Amino acid sequence: MQKKILYLLVLPLLIYLFGCDKEENATNLDYGFACCVLDQDGNDLLNPMNPDAIDTSQIQIYHIIDGEPVFYYNAMSSIPKGYSIHAPYDNINYLNIIIPISSHIEYEDRSVTIVKWDEYDSDTITVQIEKMGSVQLGTKYWINGNEDIDWINQGLKVAKIVKTRE
Repeated sequence: MQKKILYLLVLPLLIYLFGCDKEENATNLDYGFACCVLDQDGNDLLNPMNPDAIDTSQIQIYHIIDGEPVFYYNAMSSIPKGYSIHAPYDNINYLNIIIPISSHIEYEDRSVTIVKWDEYDSDTITVQIEKMGSVQLGTKYWINGNEDIDWINQGLKVAKIVKTRE
């Protein structure tokens, strides 16, 4: 038992010490984004129990690179499409989707990510990225060009997106 505890204490230290080459220019990225998607009546559109729910298996993420949308897919990842749906937590009372924001600077220190909810509906998330040494920090966010975002939790970068359903 003591050996296991020793390994658990020493292993992270070894990874930290030998994991990065001193010549390597490592970058810490901090511009995550998550959102809850509701209809105009406040119904959770990510909740599969809702008859008007978004079919989350059809969601596609695109990163704009050199002016062109590039489909996000990483076959080596446990979440190859990049996004993940999470249960409510803290003061977030709805299911929420964590979206992989593009790390490619498209223009004016901004990255652009498109979330295609289905064949007909999408949202564009633009993030202004500020570089401070080896850190890249998302400092300003826009959804569909609008910077007046309805944040559910701005510190955790969880926004509310409302879709009009008939």
